Amino acid sequence: MRLEGPKKLMWLLMLFSVGICVYMLYYAANTFGEPYRSFSSPDGQYQVMVYPKRQQEWTMTMPGQGGDVPGIVRLCKTEGGHCLKQQRVEMVRIVDWVSWATTNVHINALGDWNLPR
Repeated sequence: MRLEGPKKLMWLLMLFSVGICVYMLYYAANTFGEPYRSFSSPDGQYQVMVYPKRQQEWTMTMPGQGGDVPGIVRLCKTEGGHCLKQQRVEMVRIVDWVSWATTNVHINALGDWNLPR
């Protein structure tokens, strides 16, 4: 079966539309907004940054549910912003404190993360 003329154009447009939809879904699932919260180490060398998943226009939330979104927690060097470790969280609001030590950082709901020497 060989497609010619309008049928070929219709199939190409449909394939293009499906590709755009797949890209939009991938983008929506893998983009994060501005930092929701950040915690700096006492010596200023490291930061724990909490990023919410970017809310899309078609999603609905009730007032007061801004912290109920999933997100990502990153441990970064302050100088240069190099990410040392990251982990996804179900709700960004559960990360409400961290405790710094000389060799690690304890992030509530996630546990201890080792700091590089």
